[in-house]
Amino acid sequence: MLKITKNELKYILGATILSFIWFQYVIPNFVSTNPFTNFLIFNIGIFLIFQVLLKGFITNKFMPFIEAIGLTLLFFAIDIIAPPYAVARTGELLSGLTLTNSGGDYIMALLGQGLGIHGAFLYWFVYIVTPALSLVLATILLKDLLRRI
Repeated sequence: MLKITKNELKYILGATILSFIWFQYVIPNFVSTNPFTNFLIFNIGIFLIFQVLLKGFITNKFMPFIEAIGLTLLFFAIDIIAPPYAVARTGELLSGLTLTNSGGDYIMALLGQGLGIHGAFLYWFVYIVTPALSLVLATILLKDLLRRI
């Protein structure tokens, strides 16, 4: 039988309360027309709040900064390669879903366009190069994490 520890129960309760606050107050009031702001608040911010701060306060064990960056890169790579996709094979940015423009692939496409990458090269930059580099960096930054878990 699966047992839930007191700290796990506290985390579940805290995450539930934060999720309510997040969906009831943060999303309706802080969605911006700036995709970079949305990305920082809704992708990076939510990870830092739930995984780094909330877990740290509940367990009194704070994740080292390098590992937090490594896990952020890991989730960033997974976000890019998991649907919904925000970049067409032609390099056109797609939109329509709520907060689509805050996704990692959308942000990397905007960055790529800013660097002068367009068309199919933008598609490859977003969905091949970025996840590969993010996964390599996450692996380097998280090399000791599995040994400690």
